[in-house]
Amino acid sequence: MVLAGDTLFLAGQPVDATAIAAGNATGKAVLMSLSASDGRKVATCLLTSMPVFDGLAAAGGRLYMSTCDGKVASLVGR
Repeated sequence: MVLAGDTLFLAGQPVDATAIAAGNATGKAVLMSLSASDGRKVATCLLTSMPVFDGLAAAGGRLYMSTCDGKVASLVGR
């Protein structure tokens, strides 16, 4: 999780307590952005690999993400 300006970025496996309790967690990873002021979902995208723990960083108008497959993605804001 990283806060960049007024946007909160979250990456990882979505948590659905009902699915986890039933043993049906999907293992799919997502990157989600939320408005820091009101929690509104701004965007969501599926990831091809899980992010590493604490693998998000923001600098210079970019979001950087390290993934478990050994890659580093550089994403540019709007």
